[in-house]
Amino acid sequence: MKGLALAIVLLSVYCLEGAVVEQKPEGEAPPQIPDIAGAFKEYAQVFSQYFTTEMVPQERIEQLRTQAQAFAQQTLKPITDQMTETFSQFLESVKESVMKAAT
Repeated sequence: MKGLALAIVLLSVYCLEGAVVEQKPEGEAPPQIPDIAGAFKEYAQVFSQYFTTEMVPQERIEQLRTQAQAFAQQTLKPITDQMTETFSQFLESVKESVMKAAT
């Protein structure tokens, strides 16, 4: 929610810069177009900094990473074992078929 509020404030300030009318003497160069890419880059930096520091503490990230690794090991080990067994059976059947065809 803070990120959304921050985005709205940044965009509002950015738009208000263009709304301010300055009196320029004639013959002076027109005002430069704002650097939109720079503004988005700055917003992305602020947004990522917010999420890494305030949104999710580092301890929680490590805890989630550990939980994900444990879950993956528990889930993938039976699948890997089954696939290894199935592949071995497949190779044996191919070997038998080749031996029969050779004789």
